[in-house]
Amino acid sequence: MAKKIALLLVTVLMLFAFAACGGGNRGTTDDPNNPGGGNGGNTDSGFDLSVDDPTSLSGSIKVALPSTGNKRAILQTAVDAYTASRTGVTVEVEWKAEDNFYNSYKIDVSGGLVFPDAAFIDHVYVQNLASLDLVADVTSVLGDTEDEDFPYIDNLVKANELDGKSYGFPFNANTVALFYNKELMGDQKVPTTYAEFKTTAGALLAGNPELENKVFSLSTGVDYRNFGAMMFISWLGRNGGHILSDDLRNSNFLSDEVKTTLEQWKEIIDNKWASPSLSNEGNFYNGDVAMLEMGCWKVYDLLESPENQGKYGVAPLFTLKDGVEAQSILGLYSMCVTKQKDMNKMRIAADFSKFISTHTETQIAFAKEAKSLPVTEAAVQDPYFQSENWKPFTDALYTAAMRPGSAEYPTIESEIANMYMKVVMGTTDIDEAMKKADKEVQETLDELFEG
Repeated sequence: MAKKIALLLVTVLMLFAFAACGGGNRGTTDDPNNPGGGNGGNTDSGFDLSVDDPTSLSGSIKVALPSTGNKRAILQTAVDAYTASRTGVTVEVEWKAEDNFYNSYKIDVSGGLVFPDAAFIDHVYVQNLASLDLVADVTSVLGDTEDEDFPYIDNLVKANELDGKSYGFPFNANTVALFYNKELMGDQKVPTTYAEFKTTAGALLAGNPELENKVFSLSTGVDYRNFGAMMFISWLGRNGGHILSDDLRNSNFLSDEVKTTLEQWKEIIDNKWASPSLSNEGNFYNGDVAMLEMGCWKVYDLLESPENQGKYGVAPLFTLKDGVEAQSILGLYSMCVTKQKDMNKMRIAADFSKFISTHTETQIAFAKEAKSLPVTEAAVQDPYFQSENWKPFTDALYTAAMRPGSAEYPTIESEIANMYMKVVMGTTDIDEAMKKADKEVQETLDELFEG
């Protein structure tokens, strides 16, 4: 309860501060010429940031972008390309030292010291920011997914939606596939189904007792709660389930699909194919584990680096249920437009965000630098991302499951990890662990929506 009260106070203070930030930049969206704040926020009808001729835009904006590695140079080139095509616009960049600067963004907009008109945000926070009325509805600029020339991969757009509206432009993505150690796998089949996985895992352990608890890696252990919760959502999706209802108001922790997923994880542990107390990720990189579900950010280290040439392979994730695709989990960063009274700044910020997120050269260069994936149909067709090493990840973009964009995702994530850890460690039976998690999450959701 103390945590919830603290969260409420932070939210109230942030909204109060934001209402006054930037010298009164916030207004009411009841008048489409005076947007920001107000009653109903981004759900107001007629909220249109599109312009007939983007080259006629004039004004200045400030944007928050990542700067690690060579990202700053790549994005500065994109900014220069944008201002060259919009000669009346100037763009000031606030370079951030981290890729995920959600907390920094909240401080910036609430404190008024730095007021970014657009920012690079992890998709799991987009709906939270939209529900707080801090980011703008950009549906009118994003475009219609039914249009033949729609630039983005459709599945990625859904990650930024709330109540049928879009609150961000996809910019940079990652997915997960199955890495395997070729030497340890020997002549065993790389699994494509859960039944094949059990056959392969059983044969590997029977043939090599040293692989006890090291045939596979589940993301268990204290240090893997975030990634473990993500992978649990992937397994749940492969079983045909979702952790929350479509409207994000109700817990699905008591569903048959959650129970099946927990039974599968428990089966893997009970058969000594994976460790219950820690992730085997590090042991996989040391050459001691046969299979690992991991993200595309490891492609270079495992498949392209000179020291690992020929040692590892990669394949799509195996299916878990007949008729259900082998969904990866989606990681996505998006460009969001800060909601404010100045409609001109929001229009420029939306135009800028779409420009750099659909600029093919930027998409390819940034994804390569970030060891991740582009988000547009044009960029993913680049031969690099269609290569043998990358195709399992690129193909997964079209069906990847996403973490629920709930304002209470941190609580949901924690309860997922608590639930599966109790089960795999054998401290609580499956039904009891599900009931406990469901109770905590549903109470949190009820409090969110009733408040």
